[in-house]
Formats: sequence, structure tokens, C-alpha cells
Amino acid sequence: MSVAAASIIARYAFLIEMDKLSQAAGFDIPKGAGPHVDKAAAKLIKLHGEDALRQFTKLHFANTQKAKKKML
Repeated sequence: MSVAAASIIARYAFLIEMDKLSQAAGFDIPKGAGPHVDKAAAKLIKLHGEDALRQFTKLHFANTQKAKKKML
């Protein structure tokens, strides 16, 4: 039961933080992975510059490299 409660609390905290990041970015940042996330990361670079990725993304994920390629 405590594991389930912890999972619910963690998910809630994650969703709150994603909302904060979306507000800071100026658009909804999608959750998960896939082409829609790559596109959003490229939009983030376009609007805020490549350095913004440090604030909004996990740089070691493959999406970061895909987004940079979309900017070329």
C-alpha cells in the first residue's frame, strides 16, 4: 500500500513540475518519447536557444540529439 501511495505522490509531483516547465517554455512540453517530443525540443531550441536544453531536458537522452539535428 505504501508503494502505491508513493507512486501516486511521485506522479503528482512530476505533473506539477511538467506544468511549471511548460509555463516557463511558453508552450506545452509533451511527456514521453517520440517524434512529437523531438519536435517540441527543436521548438524549445528555436525559442530559447540551445542552452535552454539544460533547464528543460535530460541532455543524455537521444531526443536531445534528434532535436539538434532538426535545427540544421
